[in-house]
Amino acid sequence: AVEFLDRASMKLSLTYLDSVQKPLPQEWPFYMLVETSGSNAQHDREKLDAFLFAAMEEGSVADGVLAQDEKQKQNLWRLREGVAE
Repeated sequence: AVEFLDRASMKLSLTYLDSVQKPLPQEWPFYMLVETSGSNAQHDREKLDAFLFAAMEEGSVADGVLAQDEKQKQNLWRLREGVAE
């Protein structure tokens, strides 16, 4: 899954949703949420980590975070899904 948020949407979610955490220390104009669900979680994580590293190296991505556990994953999705509320 790939989802997109702009700065205004992120600010709305952070302002009006209870118990959500800011995912990155700095604000950005745009945010992208990517979730993988292959048959090998370790392999998926390694691929996503390599992609994020390469994208940051070439300057296409300025910052990023990988969810370290289910709680962080739920927080990221809550930020995105809460925009409609």
